[in-house]
Amino acid sequence: GAHHYMASITCFSGQTVNVQAGVQNLHVAGITPVVGSEPGYAPQVVMVQDGAVLQVTPVCRNGDPLVTLDVHSRVTLRHPSEPSGRQPGVEVGNVPLQTATAVDRPVLHVQRLSTTTRLPMDQVKLIGGMNFAEDVEARNLYLYVMVSPSQ
Repeated sequence: GAHHYMASITCFSGQTVNVQAGVQNLHVAGITPVVGSEPGYAPQVVMVQDGAVLQVTPVCRNGDPLVTLDVHSRVTLRHPSEPSGRQPGVEVGNVPLQTATAVDRPVLHVQRLSTTTRLPMDQVKLIGGMNFAEDVEARNLYLYVMVSPSQ
């Protein structure tokens, strides 16, 4: 069940670059009643990212052996929707519960790491680490970076 993500980015000094890996899922976030000859409902759909996103902005100066690196990362793990425990087809007032329970309730575990650091060239460095504390089988998540000059 371990997830591994690796990215290789080529960019210029001062250029912000963004990479993304994972799966995107559509979820019903809400329902709007539609009034007409036949009443109905219009779903409000949102995109939920399950995976990793990394954004970096390097700043290099001629002759400086260190690179200033602005780093922003986000890792999201989506767990199945919470069961509503309601019976489909049973009505509350004029609203069928099956319509009310159509709203997805995904559980999202999100980790964000943002920092600015100075790194030496051509060395792998640990930027930060964390885990999902509420998960009994929590695995640690580490962000390593290596900056290399282009030839």
